[in-house]
Amino acid sequence: MLAGEGLRTIDVTRIEEAVAREHTRCGVDFSVYVGPLVDGRDSALALHSQFGAESPTTVLVAVDPGSRATEIVTGVQARRWVDDRACALATLSMVSSLSAGDLIGGICHGLTTLGDQARHPGSLHTDLPE
Repeated sequence: MLAGEGLRTIDVTRIEEAVAREHTRCGVDFSVYVGPLVDGRDSALALHSQFGAESPTTVLVAVDPGSRATEIVTGVQARRWVDDRACALATLSMVSSLSAGDLIGGICHGLTTLGDQARHPGSLHTDLPE
């Protein structure tokens, strides 16, 4: 899900590339929403719930440029790798760029930070016979 009001095609492409890159790096499903979050965090939670069966593994980055609000919602399984500390760090990373007027750069920096924090080593014992 990538929704955005007033985003140019090139902006959407940059965000989609960042989402795909971070998914490849860490295996977490990221999604981005750019638009009004009328009820703040509750709006972001409602958007995240729309992922249905995929919501447990999804991390939603929601940005409301009009009210200068940023919310990150993690699914139950995604929370194993993207904890509150990682979300706070990503938010700080985004706010710096967002306050300078760089919406797309801020989102991409936030995704990179989340991906950095979500990296986890593979298990050496998953392919052992039972």
